[in-house]
Amino acid sequence: MAARRKSRQGEAFILRDGSSVETKSQLTKAVSSMSDEDFEYFCNDSKNDFYVWIRDCLDADLAESVRSIRTRVDLLTALKAK
Repeated sequence: MAARRKSRQGEAFILRDGSSVETKSQLTKAVSSMSDEDFEYFCNDSKNDFYVWIRDCLDADLAESVRSIRTRVDLLTALKAK
């Protein structure tokens, strides 16, 4: 799958406050500023919604690098590295 820099219309990641992100840059900013509770809602021991959205809507290679991540620090590191 070719990497995309922006999700297609209707594929935005919807945050708990109702706002949305469409790019890796927007996701990085949102993850860094969201509450711990919101982060754990999307990413915990049983799921990683960030991985699923990145895989389906942005970039399969980036998705593989965040697949097993379960902490905010590790996710931000991976997002900034790619």
